[in-house]
Amino acid sequence: MKSFYVKEIFDQDTFISIKDQVYSFIEKNENFNYTNSYGRYWGLIDFTEDINNKILNKSKEHTGIDNLEIAYIQCIKYQKKDGNVPLLESHLDDFYATYTLDITIETTIEWPLRVEDKFFDCFPNSAVFLKGDEDNHDRPPYPGNDD
Repeated sequence: MKSFYVKEIFDQDTFISIKDQVYSFIEKNENFNYTNSYGRYWGLIDFTEDINNKILNKSKEHTGIDNLEIAYIQCIKYQKKDGNVPLLESHLDDFYATYTLDITIETTIEWPLRVEDKFFDCFPNSAVFLKGDEDNHDRPPYPGNDD
């Protein structure tokens, strides 16, 4: 397995800036779409250059790879809506990426990401460096009762 987990990846100021930009995107963006089959909202987000650089530098630090680039940043919010239950079935990604960086901003339930046979907790300011095209990943059945 090439995927790995980092707890408390950013300093508090950086994490607060990331969080603020995500919440601003969610509140103001008309392109934050809900997908019934996955039970989640999603949209492409643009962070400030400063935040992009901090994410990229942390990624280089933890992977040891100097020539990483950010291809895109997607914001995901899982939530039950109109009877649609969040779901992430077991799969391999069908696009090539050195790593997908899955950063948890906030969570209201314990719903870990499973990569191969290892569970990664999703705590605020934690990150999974996911080698999604090689490591099978999913989430267990959604435990939430939210609507």
